[in-house]
Amino acid sequence: MKRSPWPASTLAAETNGVAITPEVVDPDTTPAQASRAAVRAAGGHGLGRQQVLDAAVAFIDERGLKELSMRRLGAYLGVDAMALYRYLPSKEILLDGIVELVTDELYSDPDVHLSIKRRVNDGDRH
Repeated sequence: MKRSPWPASTLAAETNGVAITPEVVDPDTTPAQASRAAVRAAGGHGLGRQQVLDAAVAFIDERGLKELSMRRLGAYLGVDAMALYRYLPSKEILLDGIVELVTDELYSDPDVHLSIKRRVNDGDRH
């Protein structure tokens, strides 16, 4: 196997203040998959709000929004569903966090930003 193209900071989970970074991973591993694997390797101790949100986005990409539940997301992460409530107290707050995360990613993507700007500018000309 090759080293992942993702930065180690993206792949790291933390347990008891010690970073756990997979040394060798499949190069096709996404950050969400690597984060999930690190959380499982740490026995759920590396779990945090960002890891839960990243995993939720990956879960939705793979299985669809209708399949998302706290119980299924917990199983997807390899932890008990109740562990998720420590970071996101309800499914509504989880969904709000997902929307915020995806929106932030869209705004930080220069191609999306330029595409929207072009559409607005083209609309002004007509």
